[in-house]
Amino acid sequence: MIKLNLHDAENAELAWEDFTENGRKHVKHLPLFDATDNCVPGSRCSLLKYLPGAVTLPHVHTGYELIFVLSGVLYDDFGEYLKGDLIVYHPESKHGLRSPDGCVFLVIWEKPVTLAVEVKR
Repeated sequence: MIKLNLHDAENAELAWEDFTENGRKHVKHLPLFDATDNCVPGSRCSLLKYLPGAVTLPHVHTGYELIFVLSGVLYDDFGEYLKGDLIVYHPESKHGLRSPDGCVFLVIWEKPVTLAVEVKR
C-alpha cells in the first residue's frame, strides 16, 4: 500500500526521479506501480512533476491514458488543464504535453506509448 498526502502537491517532499523516457525534458516522476513485465504491455501509474518549461514530445497511445491535474497548469494540443481537471485520452490518440510554469499530475497509462516523432540524442 502507498499513501501520499498531496494537498500541496507542488511542494510535497517526495522521492522524485528524473524522467527522460521518450524525449521528455524537465520532467520528474514518482512511480506508483508498473505492471509491465518482460515486454508484455501492462499498465503503469506515476505522479509526474513538470518543472517550468517541461515538454513531452508528441506520442500515440496504444491504450487509454488518464491524467488528473493536482497543481499548476498543463497544456496539450487541445487546450489547458487546471488543478482538479481530469483528462482521458482514448487509444490511438496523439498529443504532446507542456507546462511553461510547471505542474504536478497523476497519470495512468493502460498500455505503452509510441513516439510520433524521432528523438534526437
